[in-house]
Amino acid sequence: MGFGYKWILSFCMLIIPIAITLGVLFPIQNKHRQDGHSGSVLGDGGFGSPGGGGMPKNKDNNVDLETVCTQFADLGNPKRYFWEKGQQQYTFNPNQWGLTNNQKSGMCMNVSLDDPLACCHGICRRTTASHRVNLALHSSKANTADFQVAFNNNGSYSKPEKAPPFSVTWQYKPAPAEQNNVHAFANVKLEEIFPKKLDSIKKLFVDFEWTYVLGSENSTTSQAASLGAQQVNTNVAIDMFADKNRDTSKDNVEAAWEIMIWFAAIGPSAHVIGQDSTSIRKTMTLNDTTTNAPVTFDLWADKHPSTKQYVMTWKAQQVTEKFHGDVYPLVNYILTTADSNFPTSEAYLGSFGMGTEAYDAPSNVTFYCPDFAVSVE
Repeated sequence: MGFGYKWILSFCMLIIPIAITLGVLFPIQNKHRQDGHSGSVLGDGGFGSPGGGGMPKNKDNNVDLETVCTQFADLGNPKRYFWEKGQQQYTFNPNQWGLTNNQKSGMCMNVSLDDPLACCHGICRRTTASHRVNLALHSSKANTADFQVAFNNNGSYSKPEKAPPFSVTWQYKPAPAEQNNVHAFANVKLEEIFPKKLDSIKKLFVDFEWTYVLGSENSTTSQAASLGAQQVNTNVAIDMFADKNRDTSKDNVEAAWEIMIWFAAIGPSAHVIGQDSTSIRKTMTLNDTTTNAPVTFDLWADKHPSTKQYVMTWKAQQVTEKFHGDVYPLVNYILTTADSNFPTSEAYLGSFGMGTEAYDAPSNVTFYCPDFAVSVE
């Protein structure tokens, strides 16, 4: 009898805390779903994508067009996406940040199979095959951005270094004069390679093509050269971060140095850091290995006005929509220059991405990158 009493008491002491926890968690979870969030209130693995849970996708021969309605995401994360052995891994991030509390915004990625379901601004609708590449934004007044990536579910592409094609359609109002006017850096980022000691790198071979157009549709014919006249301000750039500390080099906020390579500066507001406060430090020319066309870059450098990072930017003198070649000579010049503000070859390169910084545009514009690959040697 005494044994039974102790057993009942132990059982009650076990079950009561569980019941209380579930009683608190269930209402919170219901509110989480009512507010339009997917997955568990405890988190979905950081992916911010439909379905949550972090379970890997099945391997098949379908093509998925991914959509998330969050400010940040890491689409392509190998914990959820299948990458064939030997295939370079990439993640994609809309990376939207420059909004005030009273500004509306949508940042959406889409999953599409034979019967694709598009979810944007909390509204879901079925789409036809013609919409799989890019979904139009319907708001003409609010700050908006729509970001898509087409993944091959078999994890392989035409070459081991190639990334899935991606695009972003966006529209932002100019920020107040005292604020940073960059609203987002939608980008593709290399994974599984960095951090890497800079003195161990011999080549950073990039292979890309991109277009920029007015409107909400992808196009193989670019209007980048004329967008500035339409009051569009943006850029297209490679963005890298480095630090003496291996772990810190992976942190885009805490890393000591940011190294950028701008292939386009569109609009009067698209100025590199240092352009308004310093002079050109160096001019260098790289040749496209496919066309042998020269691309000339000017180096600007200065401390970031709102962070502790020192920023070095190579800015192309002309809009360059296609480039196939090694950009490491630009990095190597920085490493071998006797400037105490610059990193040396002993530092670590912790991050390498490419994309577009969205400043402002009065109507929708679309950046489309159908071809991007990086080879690090």
